Amino acid sequence: MRLRKARGLSQVGLGEALGVRFQQVQRYENGKNRLGPSRLSKASELFGVKIEYFFAEESAIESLDSLEREAPERYLNRAIELFSMIKDPQLRKSVINVLEGIVGRNP
Repeated sequence: MRLRKARGLSQVGLGEALGVRFQQVQRYENGKNRLGPSRLSKASELFGVKIEYFFAEESAIESLDSLEREAPERYLNRAIELFSMIKDPQLRKSVINVLEGIVGRNP
């Protein structure tokens, strides 16, 4: 849903791009149905992200959400990919703290 909204796509528009009805998009977004491999591939192409993005933990995506609006996509995709590889929650928090320090924001 985040990617769809960030790109200004409606559920109808996304459904058309994926070859499904908007009701199916709702089921995907609500977690009631899963995207099959071919539609997952189409979605990754449409949104300009690697397929791995869809398997990243929610916390990784939320932490990097604000970057999506400002960072070039190639850096954002790589950052998400690398961040999702960090399994230790304390280390993830440390990475976020470092990034916040770099941009001058206090946690």
